[in-house]
Amino acid sequence: DCISSEQDEYSKTINGKMIVSYNYTNVHFKSPTEIETDIIAVKLTVTYGYYQTYQNRYEPEIESSSTVEVDIDDDQPWQYIENQEIEYSDKNGKWGDIINKILVHIDEDSDDDIISDNWNSIMETINNK
Repeated sequence: DCISSEQDEYSKTINGKMIVSYNYTNVHFKSPTEIETDIIAVKLTVTYGYYQTYQNRYEPEIESSSTVEVDIDDDQPWQYIENQEIEYSDKNGKWGDIINKILVHIDEDSDDDIISDNWNSIMETINNK
């Protein structure tokens, strides 16, 4: 969403939301003729907001947030700190690999405005393809 105003040439509002979700199927070989599978559901949700008017044209309000949800057995520890790659044990597969390929483009050591700009760039790149 991108909204501007004819009354205020500096007015600009952008709201974005990106959801990346997938199921990772892990195959376990019990014996040469028997297999067992389990499915791990992974979901990344990112929201982005940009609000600018004449009054705040030099310092617009920029916000972003990201969450990761994983449906996995409790005995498989994992950790997500906002805007950082997921830390997990890959003994049961590389279920976090796709999300981490996105998160590697976020510079978590930067200030909030830079992080929000990183998310906005990713969303614009995807949207313009």
